[in-house]
Amino acid sequence: MSTLKVNSIIPVAGVPTGGGGGITQVKQVVKNDVTSQSSGGVTSFNDISGMSISITPTSSSNKILIRFVVNFGCSSGDSNGHIRLLKDGSTIAAFTGADGTVANGANFTRFPSQWQISPFNNEYLDTAGGTSAITYKLQWSTESGRTIYLNRRGGSAEYGTVSYITAMEVSA
Repeated sequence: MSTLKVNSIIPVAGVPTGGGGGITQVKQVVKNDVTSQSSGGVTSFNDISGMSISITPTSSSNKILIRFVVNFGCSSGDSNGHIRLLKDGSTIAAFTGADGTVANGANFTRFPSQWQISPFNNEYLDTAGGTSAITYKLQWSTESGRTIYLNRRGGSAEYGTVSYITAMEVSA
């Protein structure tokens, strides 16, 4: 007779050899209104209001899968935009190579026009490393003198979108 692990979702085909792999909890934050930020330059990242999430792992050996969809526009065409992911205030998903001399992010776009919304979709698998609450948040940047908008085009408030961040604890 086997014992069912509490606080786990068992896959339809059963637990894989060695156990683990089930989703033990899911948290999600949905942002369905507009947020804007005046930029101080591509290397000046700011928190995206409403795009943070906290999760408390049930085991330090578990993994946390972070998924996000961010839709944003810029007040000016021919602009660069970046998104990066932070864990408890430290960047965990951003380019670190030698060629990143201007600005580095987990996602990059070139806004060809203020009439477009650029979607960013990404995910990152992190190690829980403890059982204390972890806060993940997203930051953004664009070129100096421009304003970036979450969930809308830079040139107009027409055609709104929805952005979200999801945290899932995966048993190890």
